Amino acid sequence: MVDYPAVMRAFRQGLEEAQLPEDFRLDDMRAKQTIFPPSTDPQKVDAFLTTRAVAEALLRKAMQPFPFDLLVLAGFMRNLTPYSSTG
Repeated sequence: MVDYPAVMRAFRQGLEEAQLPEDFRLDDMRAKQTIFPPSTDPQKVDAFLTTRAVAEALLRKAMQPFPFDLLVLAGFMRNLTPYSSTG
């Protein structure tokens, strides 16, 4: 389980737990994202994409021991960022 609010708090505080994954490229994610309209404050978009990448990397790591062919995100009401589809 990944605690998204804890990841966001750690990121805001600059804690080590909020370290970005090595394969994260903010410029690429900005170009691929479709969650926010172009008029959105770029800092808001960057913060969202960055904190989500940290949380999604933790989620991918937690799922690694469990082989699967299909992932269903039913009932979570979460939008996955483009980072999730890169791994």
